[in-house]
Amino acid sequence: MTMRIHIDRLVLAGFDYSPREAADLESALSKELTHRLNRSGLSQELLRGETVDAIKTASVSLPQTPSPTQSGRAIARAVHGGLAK
Repeated sequence: MTMRIHIDRLVLAGFDYSPREAADLESALSKELTHRLNRSGLSQELLRGETVDAIKTASVSLPQTPSPTQSGRAIARAVHGGLAK
């Protein structure tokens, strides 16, 4: 089975990352989300091919000054939680 997830827009407030750090965040998010989807999949609605305009996620808890990798992984966990419901 092939899964394609397109995140059109991800709004993150309060982050002050350089373009390189933003790329690191994006990479960590992609890797972690892929790992989680391969391990535990999607909700039944999404498996049936339904689309969603937006997902609601739990709050993301981060240390005071998170690294881009920490941020990306935490965001991926939250996004997966919204996709797996």
